[in-house]
Amino acid sequence: LRTSVALGVRAIVLPQRRGALLTPGVHRASAGLSFVAPVASPQNLASAIRDLRASDFWVVAATGSAGATDATAFDWPQRTALVLGSEGEGVSHLLRQEADFAVALPMDPRVESLNVGVATGALGYLWKRQWPAS
Repeated sequence: LRTSVALGVRAIVLPQRRGALLTPGVHRASAGLSFVAPVASPQNLASAIRDLRASDFWVVAATGSAGATDATAFDWPQRTALVLGSEGEGVSHLLRQEADFAVALPMDPRVESLNVGVATGALGYLWKRQWPAS
């Protein structure tokens, strides 16, 4: 959460099931910044993505799948909704289908995945580099 606020994220969407919970420990670890960006937990993430797209956001899924665009070469839309999955399972097939784009961080082939906090920071700073005033 702290990284998201540092990047200027306007809102955070967390799944109701199988997602991180906003516990007192999370609030402490975020240095109080978990209260800065509103957090939503919709019942249906695919529906939430469609709502974001209807609000003129481009949906970008972070994935290690073949065919994903190298995130360092991606032309990030200013109004980006970034979708990240768990370290083990990644972004679900349904949510990848709902996304407008898929991006991947170039990594050493010995590394299979990054945790969501690290991936958020790396991808978020790539977006911020293109949109520093946002």
